[in-house]
Amino acid sequence: MQAEYPMDIIGSKNWYWTFPTNRWEQPDTVEVGAKPDLMTYSDEYFHLSDDKTGVVMFCPTDGQTTKNSRNPRTEGRQMENDGKTKSAWSSTVGRNTIETELMITAVPIGSRPNIVIQQVHDSEDDVTVWRFEGNTSGDRTVGSLWITDGNTSHGFLVTNALDLNTVFRVGIQSDGGKFTYTFNGEIVNYSQKKSVKGCYFKTGCYVQSGGTTTKLPDGKPDYGEVVLYAVQVCRDGVCAGNAPGSTGSPTDPVDPIDPPIDPALAARVTALESGAIEQKADTSALRAGLGALGSKSAS
Repeated sequence: MQAEYPMDIIGSKNWYWTFPTNRWEQPDTVEVGAKPDLMTYSDEYFHLSDDKTGVVMFCPTDGQTTKNSRNPRTEGRQMENDGKTKSAWSSTVGRNTIETELMITAVPIGSRPNIVIQQVHDSEDDVTVWRFEGNTSGDRTVGSLWITDGNTSHGFLVTNALDLNTVFRVGIQSDGGKFTYTFNGEIVNYSQKKSVKGCYFKTGCYVQSGGTTTKLPDGKPDYGEVVLYAVQVCRDGVCAGNAPGSTGSPTDPVDPIDPPIDPALAARVTALESGAIEQKADTSALRAGLGALGSKSAS
């Protein structure tokens, strides 16, 4: 069935969205069941792409900002209970993942052509985010993709050659106090250990213009724009939303960052447990450590 509203693409009620305008409050937030209702909401900041396969998230640099930020946003915040409850999980309890499929189509033309496209936020501040930085001189159609570490905006460089108007996928997993990341379905060789509470995911177009607005030739403010094709959030393997991987087409839910297990190690554990080979190790301990060993073997 063809999408009629942006939330048809997102495929889950577990979000609320913030927009860079003050029609109702500063800035606007739109929730499930409120007036207007997010499930049938669309405007110039949040609407279907022309081919109805993605959600266009538009954010001008002169837009309204939230209380503790100088930067405007068109951005979703993770919710639970069909959008009735704000998510607030601990990085040390359970496994929480997000993966989004998107395309950046515009960055601000001023001195800070940067956009945050995905975040983990705790009860006080951002914990780690995916951040795109456009070139500040020369070719503005290519930029760098960074993972941040708290207030360190350049925690890890994933690529310095990401073209605008290119569809790609990013993900974050929190498991046992450790944050890991994926880029285009592959595990990134970088992680962070953090014990934080009150956490939730965010995704969208959060321009990092620092309160500076540059005018376009037509006199309008510059802006950032992102097209979101799929977003899926999972908790302990239970997923909601549309699984990335098939642009514009919802697929079966898949926990997006399940570390691979070495088949040889798995076969050895099975043989030990069945008594096929002499048991010289505690198989329960070996089974518990298998995931971590397999992940190291695959990296």
